[in-house]
Amino acid sequence: MLKIDDTDEKLIRMLSEDSRKSYKEIADKLGLSIITVRKRLQKLVDEEIIKKFTIILNPELFKNKIISLVTIHPAAHRQNEIIETIAKLEEVEEAHLMTGGCGLSMKVHVNSLIELNKFIEKVRGIQGVISVESCIVLRKVKG
Repeated sequence: MLKIDDTDEKLIRMLSEDSRKSYKEIADKLGLSIITVRKRLQKLVDEEIIKKFTIILNPELFKNKIISLVTIHPAAHRQNEIIETIAKLEEVEEAHLMTGGCGLSMKVHVNSLIELNKFIEKVRGIQGVISVESCIVLRKVKG
């Protein structure tokens, strides 16, 4: 496995802020040649340290204008089934199994409060879901 040094960490941080940065921009900021940046980036991709390059849409300009953080508490004996079911739900952008009593946390995109309510009811109906909590995102402050 590739050992990540400080330069790789800086490269990753720069790309996570804006994956459209050119090799030249990155090279200038890191004090490296364009070829060196290209080789380092290719190694990070080849070693699957970087799995994919993606975009983040502004949900206010598209459908799914409401973002909610939804946490469910699964029964231990049904946890894997619940995770598989949640992973298939189109409203779920991200899902994370958390430590301690935090359960399964999801980032959910819907068009309206009515749709959010329907989503929550759907999740409550999954066998083994003990409880559901939701918080609506008012504004993004970072990321």
